[in-house]
Amino acid sequence: MGKGGKVTDGTDFAKRAIEKGVAFVPGAPFFCANPDNATLRLSFATADVAKIEEGMGRLGQVI
Repeated sequence: MGKGGKVTDGTDFAKRAIEKGVAFVPGAPFFCANPDNATLRLSFATADVAKIEEGMGRLGQVI
């Protein structure tokens, strides 16, 4: 994690999030050039609002 509660490495953040029961894909592999390692991709297509809120709360705990 970076300073001030900001994600600086999506891969590291993903590993820590898994410990809280939340999985996501780091965003860097989705850039065609100059990847931003502080990004991530969250899927919301199959989750209801309550599940999304729960997951965001868990991610907040990781930060």
